[in-house]
Amino acid sequence: MTNTEYASITSAETQFIEALNKIFAHWYVGKKGEDFTCFRKTELGDYLWKVQNIVSEIDQNMEDIRLAEKILLAHDPGNFVLNKEENSAHAIRYHYENYILRTTKVKDLSLSLTNQVMQLNIKRGSNMENLISKRLDPKYGNFQIIWDHMKTLTDHIKPYRNHLAHNGTVNHKDLILLNAHYTYAINTKTLLTILDTRPA
Repeated sequence: MTNTEYASITSAETQFIEALNKIFAHWYVGKKGEDFTCFRKTELGDYLWKVQNIVSEIDQNMEDIRLAEKILLAHDPGNFVLNKEENSAHAIRYHYENYILRTTKVKDLSLSLTNQVMQLNIKRGSNMENLISKRLDPKYGNFQIIWDHMKTLTDHIKPYRNHLAHNGTVNHKDLILLNAHYTYAINTKTLLTILDTRPA
């Protein structure tokens, strides 16, 4: 996945989210105290609040993904040499893990958003994707096209996300190589030569 695949997704370029923001502002902006509380308890107020909350979460996660991508690109050994006194691989791993978790969370939040917008009232769970696909009105056929595209962008990350969920950290040989490069000033070619010459 590249930064351009996510960077182009913004509220201003998404008609549904842009419309939602305008409706939310129309009904909520200016309401204070009892007026706010009373409207929040109405069916429309509750609906707008919950949908807007999920959209805000998606937006925040997208920002975090863009930041993680920017930092990871800056950590490229070929472009930027980090301070060798710090554990650079540790910093890279942190952003790498953040990127993985945020990317898969956007996918989960997208399912929650569809569930909330269409008022399907499906409880969160491992089978949520299948239940939404079965219960969504066929006239919203574009959902499956968009969802399949989203899966294409994110499914290759699932094994890493599952590893994080069960083991708590990413163990990756490239991070070990990076740490050796930054901490001990050993380049990858030299390290591989050392590994190749070890006794069997």
